Amino acid sequence: MRLYLPYKYYSCNHTAASSNTSLIFAFRNDISEWDLDDVSVIGLSGNVIINGGFETTLAPWKYSNPFNAGGLSGIGNMNSHTGTNYYSAAAYGAVDYLIQSFSTVTGLLYNISFYLYEQSATGSSSSDVCSVNVTVI
Repeated sequence: MRLYLPYKYYSCNHTAASSNTSLIFAFRNDISEWDLDDVSVIGLSGNVIINGGFETTLAPWKYSNPFNAGGLSGIGNMNSHTGTNYYSAAAYGAVDYLIQSFSTVTGLLYNISFYLYEQSATGSSSSDVCSVNVTVI
């Protein structure tokens, strides 16, 4: 049985250090899954993220599972923040990654925002691992 709660909004600013930037989400949830939706990176020219709502396929996002995490991460359609689809991150035992690279203007300030939802399962304990890390390089 899952306990559904609202998505949480996250936002931060990043000054581009080069002309090519990567947004990297690292997910792990040993008891259930993370849902990610409505990702944007806004600069002077608008949103540089493509398919931040995951409404089509996963492209141009890249999925990486270098540590052979269990679980099946991918596009989901049962609990979106807006639209129909979202990214469902179900890695357990290790992290997996969702990455998008895009062009930026060196020295320009960008606002990164996204909505994240942690699905939780009943019977979880304090020893269960549940984490998300966001890196911008």
